[in-house]
Amino acid sequence: MTIEFDKNGYALSSGYMSVHRSDPETKRWLGAHNEFMSVGTGLAPNSYLDGPKGDSGDSYAWCRDSDDADWCRVEDHCGKTAYGKATRAKMEITELGPIPDTHTLLAPISPFDSWNEQAQIWEPDSTAEQQAKLKAAKTEQSTRLANANQQIAILKPAVDGGYAKPEHKQLLADWQRCRYELTLVPEQLGWPAEPQWPAEPEKVI
Repeated sequence: MTIEFDKNGYALSSGYMSVHRSDPETKRWLGAHNEFMSVGTGLAPNSYLDGPKGDSGDSYAWCRDSDDADWCRVEDHCGKTAYGKATRAKMEITELGPIPDTHTLLAPISPFDSWNEQAQIWEPDSTAEQQAKLKAAKTEQSTRLANANQQIAILKPAVDGGYAKPEHKQLLADWQRCRYELTLVPEQLGWPAEPQWPAEPEKVI
């Protein structure tokens, strides 16, 4: 049924008709609905007699334009995950529109990738990867050295004082040897990517 409206936008008759709606905030087209229109009433806010023409296409949505005069295609990446070009941090896209220039939909392959803006791709950053491995190896070495120092600090006074258990004399020597070998680990060919740590002796505590 076709219902005509006067120049002020009020229905000249009553009946059901197809009305297109848009989201009040995003202006996204919500579809067409059959609504009952009473004579002398007008369309509800964000309701229109005309609808979008055709399919919006992939990654696009129909929205009402800024003048509220027609429908236009707007980029729609809502629900997708974008990645910061500088930080590689994830961000879920929740708003209509183009992807921010600071982000990309391409996921980095590793935590050490850097973004090539000209080529529009992620590239491996071997320097950053090497620095991360070196930092991790040094942290592990410091932890192991601190543990060795703790065991030696417990055993040495007893051995020097002559009141240590017989087996603790050898244990002190084992820990001192372990501590020395820990200082040599950076000289290995596999440092810092694949360090081979010396076996730790039995702990006193």
